[in-house]
Amino acid sequence: GFQQGPGFAGGTSQRDRTMWLSPVLLLLCLSGSLSLMGPSSVTGTLGGSLRVRCQYEELYQRHKKYWCRGPYDATCEKIVETNGEEKEERSGRVSIRDHADKLTFIVTMENLTADDAGPYWCRIQTTWFLDVWSRDPSLPVNVSVS
Repeated sequence: GFQQGPGFAGGTSQRDRTMWLSPVLLLLCLSGSLSLMGPSSVTGTLGGSLRVRCQYEELYQRHKKYWCRGPYDATCEKIVETNGEEKEERSGRVSIRDHADKLTFIVTMENLTADDAGPYWCRIQTTWFLDVWSRDPSLPVNVSVS
């Protein structure tokens, strides 16, 4: 069975614990993908700009939103983030703005270069820092530059 305390390091109870956590993990992954909606890919022109609109649930209205780059959401590099207010935040050629009344945040990439193409993520900063099983809600967006 499932044991509390230091006793669960043994073989069987460790396996039980893993099986017990699996549905929870599955639920987190599923709920994460439903928490954020937006385009799976966007295309901009060389030297031009593009906008990505990410919609979220009311639950996340007061949370910080961010845009990051990389193949995996958990290890992506944060490029720009909101600070919990409805004002534009900028980092170089990229800006982000949260429109909390519309449950939407918009990322704008300007003066696009070929190097800007690749995998990005719309993400929401959640506050469960000590819970290793939780993950920031994420939406993958593939950026192409033509």
